[in-house]
Parts: sequence; structure tokens; C-alpha cells
Amino acid sequence: MTTDFDSNMKLLMGGSFQGGTNWSKPANDIDKCFKIYYFIEGEATVTSGNINETLFPNNLYFINGYTLSSQHCANSMHVHWLHFIPGSLYLSHLLKTNFFVVPLNISLFTSFIPLFSKLDNYFDRAKPFAQKRDVTLEIQSFVQFVVAQILKQHTATDFETTSNHLRLLPALEFINLHYHSNIRLGMLAEESCLSPNYFHRIFKKTFSMTPFDYIEKMRMEEAIRLLSYTDTPVKEISYSIGYEDEAYFSRIFSKTYQESPGRYRKINANRLP
Repeated sequence: MTTDFDSNMKLLMGGSFQGGTNWSKPANDIDKCFKIYYFIEGEATVTSGNINETLFPNNLYFINGYTLSSQHCANSMHVHWLHFIPGSLYLSHLLKTNFFVVPLNISLFTSFIPLFSKLDNYFDRAKPFAQKRDVTLEIQSFVQFVVAQILKQHTATDFETTSNHLRLLPALEFINLHYHSNIRLGMLAEESCLSPNYFHRIFKKTFSMTPFDYIEKMRMEEAIRLLSYTDTPVKEISYSIGYEDEAYFSRIFSKTYQESPGRYRKINANRLP
């Protein structure tokens, strides 16, 4: 059984934001990603349930958007920001379930600080890829270093309270590569060297959902990101995440989010970090 995982990070969006009370909002589905904020001026507060964390100037923060319930700025703020998700579902699970806000030792990241001034230009869709190649590698290195620093603060036993996470790791990586395809239960069980029934049982125990619910959740989250961060037509989004029938995709999406894909894109066109 392999324990390899994808160490690449999927870069979603980033840039520089100057604003204030217009940043205040309840969390929504677009926030289901991981965020890095480098605060320049002002203060803000992020909330998860009854936990409030204040973000201060001249500080670097990792924020788990999956647990975010709201964000608030009383006056004004200036922040450089970056949204990403790990290429590995295993890494994503560790970050989702163990952290909310992690202040980062900025002295470890001084060589990356100039990178933030490049984010607006990097995420400009009109820029040709050739102009972004070197910056892509820089951002990847930065995010990987952030995640490594976070995980280094904890021992493995802080994360894996049972062996199920590691046993399921090969299946998770298989899902990550093939979630847009027709995956059968037997395929996933085989990846983890388990019988289908036993695999299904421990997967549901570990993630509180069936493997197929997990795959559909992944598809819907990717649809949100494509609708929010790209201009990809709905039909192409439907096909790229595994639905050959656009009408069927729209029904599933509308049932999940109470809005059609087109309407969701229009409502969230002016998203903030």
C-alpha cells in the first residue's frame, strides 16, 4: 500500500484588497478553501462557531475557510490574500479537521514577501501563461512551505487518531485524480487493499459520509470554484466534473445550493477575499 500523496497546491485566486466594512459577511460556499492573509494595515476578525480570531497588521495568517462562519472589519484594512486547496485530499483533510487560524512566524517567510505584490497581475486572466510560469513556481513553493510549517508544529498522532486515515490514503488520492470519472466502489477498495464492504464501512466512519457522497461533494465544490474563479461555460463545467448531461448537473447543483449554476455565478460575481 502506497502512502505517497500529491504535494502540489491548486491556486484559486489572490491579490491585494483595500476596504473595510464591505469585507464583513457571513461565510458562504466560495469560502470553502484555504486562505493565506498578509495583513498590511487595519484589523479584522474571523469567526468559527463561538471562536473569534483577530488579525493584526504586519502578520501572516493561515485560515481554514471550511470552518469559517463569518468575517468582520469594523473600519478599514489592507491585506494581500491567496486562496488555495491542496492537490492531496489527505492533506486537505488534515488541514480541514485540525486548524482554524494559524499565525505564521513571518521571519521564516521574509524571502516570499515580495511575491504578494505580484498576485494581482498573476491572477489576471488576460495574461498569457508564459508570463506566469516563474511566478507559479514561486507561489507553489510558498504555499508548500506554509503547509509544511503548520504540520511540523504537530506530531502525526495529533492528526491520525486511528490508522484509518493512512489506510484510506491511496483511495483518497485515486478519488482526487478520477472524481470526474465513473468510480466504482471496488476500485477504491482495491486501492486501499480492502474488501468493498469493509472499505465502505471505515470510509463512512472516518468521513461521516459514503464514498459516493464524498465524490459528489467534491464535484459540487469544484463547480463552485469554476463558477466563481473562471469564465468557463456551465456546459463545460458540467462535463469537466463528471456530468455528461448539463441539465442533470444543473438539477443536482440547484438542489445542493438552491440556485442554478448561472444564477449562482451572477450573484457571486463581485466576491471579496
